[in-house]
Amino acid sequence: MPIQKTSTLVKADHHRPRVIQCNAFDEVLREVPVAVAFYYKDAVDGETLKQSLKVALEVFDLFSARL
Repeated sequence: MPIQKTSTLVKADHHRPRVIQCNAFDEVLREVPVAVAFYYKDAVDGETLKQSLKVALEVFDLFSARL
């Protein structure tokens, strides 16, 4: 499987407004980006992954993700 050389920013289509309570640790690290990488044993369809991520991000409307 070839390595993907481009990325796509994924944001939720809808969001549920909410108040998130932050603690002191969150305030100290609020400018630090969080990078997470997931690897799958078998090939995953990119469009299916993108749509699933959009749905998951509806709960976390403050966030976006890059595939």
